[in-house]
Amino acid sequence: MLSEDKLPEAGKLGSIISYLCKAGMVKEAHSVYLSAKEKQKFPPQPSVNFLITSLCDRKKVDSDSVHLALKMLD
Repeated sequence: MLSEDKLPEAGKLGSIISYLCKAGMVKEAHSVYLSAKEKQKFPPQPSVNFLITSLCDRKKVDSDSVHLALKMLD
């Protein structure tokens, strides 16, 4: 999907981001978010919120993930 530069509509992007976060693939979900943002496609806000929360998860936190979340909030 990302390698072919084809992205689904915003609602499906939100579902993909949420699914990746639930599966523990937070950095991949962030990559999907960045690709969508680059192409002016914006996933639903609840999916973005879930991604930020997942990046800051206390059980899996590392400084790189928190830094990514902070950049999203800017």
